[in-house]
Order: sequence, then C-alpha cells, then structure tokens
Amino acid sequence: METKLKTLKEMENSEEYNPYFGRGIGYISFIKLRQEAIKWIKEFNKHPDKRHAFFRKYKFKLPSEIYEVVLIDWIKHFFNINEKDLKNGAK
Repeated sequence: METKLKTLKEMENSEEYNPYFGRGIGYISFIKLRQEAIKWIKEFNKHPDKRHAFFRKYKFKLPSEIYEVVLIDWIKHFFNINEKDLKNGAK
C-alpha cells in the first residue's frame, strides 16, 4: 500500500490534522507535522524512484541526489528526528 504524503495545505484543510478546521483558523500541531515529516523521510528512503521524481520536477544546477540528501537532513534537523524515531515510526 502506497503512503499518501500530505502537504501543509492538505493538513491545514483536514479535520484530522487541524482541530480548528472550518472555523477559519489555520493550525497544525508540531506533533502532527513531525509525524508527517517522519512519513516523508520513510517514504523517500523506501522508494528512491519517488524521491527522484519529486526532485526532477525542479531545475537544479546540481545533481538532484545532492538536494535529496540535503532536504532529508534538513527535515531531520528541523523536526529533531533521529534514527530511533524512524525505526519506531510516526508517533
């Protein structure tokens, strides 16, 4: 089964992620964002072809593989995600 990765806009417009959905308040908890970030990293690591396709959409001057590593490292740093978090899943 393929994982559906959500964007911030999709999360903001979803009752599952935004407890204030429908009240005109844009809110997503950090915990929910972190859970989704873990899903993105796992999906990109599990399906390199999907990761490559995502980065081919953009016209970078450097090989896309460099950007892939940098992006995944940035996501890990920003959300304080370590290998243990990736093994345990999105909690």
